[in-house]
Amino acid sequence: MKRIFILTLLIVLPFLELRCQEMVSRILPNGDSVNYSVIFKDCDSINGNVIAVFYNDTNKLAFKEVYYRGKPNGLFLYYFPNGQYLQTMVYGYGQLHGDYTIYCDTGTVIKKGQYKNGLKHGYWIDLQINLTGRYQKGKRHKTWKLQDSNDKSFINKWQYFKGELRKGDAKKAALLNL
Repeated sequence: MKRIFILTLLIVLPFLELRCQEMVSRILPNGDSVNYSVIFKDCDSINGNVIAVFYNDTNKLAFKEVYYRGKPNGLFLYYFPNGQYLQTMVYGYGQLHGDYTIYCDTGTVIKKGQYKNGLKHGYWIDLQINLTGRYQKGKRHKTWKLQDSNDKSFINKWQYFKGELRKGDAKKAALLNL
C-alpha cells in the first residue's frame, strides 16, 4: 500500500501546477511604484505573456505584460484590486510607443497621452487639474492651457517651442511641473 502511494505521488506530482504567493513591485512610467501580492498564471518574460492575479482574489487580474525577445512589446495592463484599470500603455520593442492612460480607482481617466519611441509625443491631458498641451519628441511644444474646472475659463496659458517656455508665467509653470 505504501509503495502504491509513493508511486502515485511520483507520477502525479510533476503534473501538478504549484503556485505560491509572490510580492512584486512595478515602477510605472509616471514614477508610481505599485506593490502587488500575486500568483502568476503565465510567466514567460522572454517571448510571451506575464499574467498575474491578485492573491486574495484569483479571479481578478493584477497585471498583464507582453514580451518579445525579453523586451516589453505590446499592451501592458495594470489593475486596481477592485478590477478597474490602474494604467494602460503600449510598448514597441522595449520602449513606450503608443497610448498611455492613467485611471482613478473608479475607472475614470485622469491622464492620457501618447509616447513615440520612448518619448512623450502628441496631445496630453491631465483631467485632475484640467491641463492640456502637446509634446514633441519629449519636450513641451506649442500651447499649454490650465482651465478652471467650473466655468472652463483659462487660468493660465503657456507657449512652448521645443521645450523652451516662450510666453507665460514661468513660476506657475514650474509649480505645475510643466
